[in-house]
Amino acid sequence: VEDRLKKVETRVSEIGAIKFSGDIRLRSESIFGQQNILANGDNPALLGNELSPRHRMRLRARLQMRGSITDEFDWGLRFATGSFADNISTNQTLTDFFNRKPFGLDQAFITYKPKRVGGLRLQGGRFEPPWTFTEMTIDNDLMVDGFNESYTRAFKKSSLKELTFVAWQLPMLERSSAFVR
Repeated sequence: VEDRLKKVETRVSEIGAIKFSGDIRLRSESIFGQQNILANGDNPALLGNELSPRHRMRLRARLQMRGSITDEFDWGLRFATGSFADNISTNQTLTDFFNRKPFGLDQAFITYKPKRVGGLRLQGGRFEPPWTFTEMTIDNDLMVDGFNESYTRAFKKSSLKELTFVAWQLPMLERSSAFVR
């Protein structure tokens, strides 16, 4: 048994360190004062009818694994709850009585940072957007698919402290030659 255990430990140490993390959140969410855009039932000249208040329980669960293949290659994998039709929320509404809730692939990527070219970073898979953004431009829960490249250069004796170039290829739709005439 000890020999088997040593073999397994040796194999795991060859793979590299794997870090596990995650979180779970349960919250109550109430929505009041919303209106639809239909003609008002009391006065058809007005738009909007008050909608019934909503009270719902929401759940978010995420499980994440990160690791290194070598000093130059990192990888990440994250699973999360949430409706498959909603690409910006990992919240799941607790409804539908006894039905199971979706738990799907939220991130899966490999990152390459070559030592010979300091500041260069190549990444492919499903990942967080590699460019700087705010909540006004892109929701912070949105994950993107594709490939990105970035190069960062720091300047020590300059008013310009750091310069970063980012390029990315994000396939929006797959084009299959089976459907082309």
